[in-house]
Amino acid sequence: MSWRNPEGYHDPTAGRAIAQVRYDMNRRRRSLNLKAKEYLSRAFRVEQMICSKQMQIARYHDLLQQTPTLVDSVPVVHTRNVHRGQDIILKIMEAEEELNAEIDKLVDLKREITRTISCVKDDRCRLVLEKRYLLYMKWEKIAEDMHYTVRHTQWLHDNALDEVGRILERGIPVDTGSNW
Repeated sequence: MSWRNPEGYHDPTAGRAIAQVRYDMNRRRRSLNLKAKEYLSRAFRVEQMICSKQMQIARYHDLLQQTPTLVDSVPVVHTRNVHRGQDIILKIMEAEEELNAEIDKLVDLKREITRTISCVKDDRCRLVLEKRYLLYMKWEKIAEDMHYTVRHTQWLHDNALDEVGRILERGIPVDTGSNW
């Protein structure tokens, strides 16, 4: 293809300039999509931390069950931690407090993500984002539920990430209290 400058002469640098502009636009789009994806994926990571904390608490309960009960009439010959059961109970209480704080954080985060997703104009894109980032569904299940191909579902997802990236760039609107 021959590129012409405004005077009508052949311009060999015009094609490179246009290619560079396209490259820069695509790079910016990928960067916005990555930021949007990281933003939306935060709830999944918090939920994983909650599951880990629940497993720790279950392990503490197992340790508590394994701790022998102390009988006052039995003389203690060697030094041992006679308060082991109490220590484990304290650890359980601390872990449960941390778990409750993580759950509160997850609820707030999901509310914020829901508010951001609700700013996406296309209903189909919103639905894909909700299923993917709030319900943690796999692409195949989302596509099946929406009666689309996986590729079309991912295309909707890419468009939705573009829009979320633009929303995050502009700033998230103030919560009106209508979502939750």
